[in-house]
Amino acid sequence: MSRNQHKKKDKLSQLKPGDKARIERIEKLPFFLVYRMQSLGIFEGREVYLKRNHPEFLIRVGYTMIAINYHIASKVTVSKLPPSSIIG
Repeated sequence: MSRNQHKKKDKLSQLKPGDKARIERIEKLPFFLVYRMQSLGIFEGREVYLKRNHPEFLIRVGYTMIAINYHIASKVTVSKLPPSSIIG
């Protein structure tokens, strides 16, 4: 099996606090939300760290902490990364 077949795809909303992941895809959101997310550094290929998942999803992207709601988090497909991966 290739290396990519081992990676399981999840939604950002399925991650647990402390998980690290790479954004693979952002699905069907209104343009203004996608634009806003991109302006905050949330885009395909970017690595994120989930700090908290209740009441909102608190993620670290680079040196920025961003809170997003469940609806948005459920539209973001990610690949989980090993805990030792560097986020930057």
